Amino acid sequence: MAKKANYRKIHSNSYYEPEELAKCVDLTVQTIYAHIPRGLPADMSKKPYNIYGRNAKEYFRRLYDNKIQKEHRDEIICNCCGKVFDITLSDAEAIFTGRFYNPKKAQIRVFGHCPFCPCKFSRFKSTTAIKGMIPGARIPIANITTRGE
Repeated sequence: MAKKANYRKIHSNSYYEPEELAKCVDLTVQTIYAHIPRGLPADMSKKPYNIYGRNAKEYFRRLYDNKIQKEHRDEIICNCCGKVFDITLSDAEAIFTGRFYNPKKAQIRVFGHCPFCPCKFSRFKSTTAIKGMIPGARIPIANITTRGE
């Protein structure tokens, strides 16, 4: 499991460079730079970037202190931002894996991009088996009927 930032050490009224923030929250500098495209607010008009303490504290609080949300049949939870979204409304693709949970339930792999952040997702779901389906065949998301997962 990834190491969590100790954001309680961040002073709300201070500005931090990524190196200073990394030392403050006990993360690596590369991790701080990786969080910037994911939503860590930073002033990127000049280098080194300036990160306002209150914004960083709020970002890490939202990232780590979210209550675990339950996903429904056709929903996926993003591992990056933690938001739940409907796979039928996103730009997702599905591929039949060639495996079956039971004779009437086939395994498919759904993959795509989260609509809220730049991260990719990949999940295994089950669907009603279709006779003659070839392993590796792409299935339109609209034609997938998932069963209680």
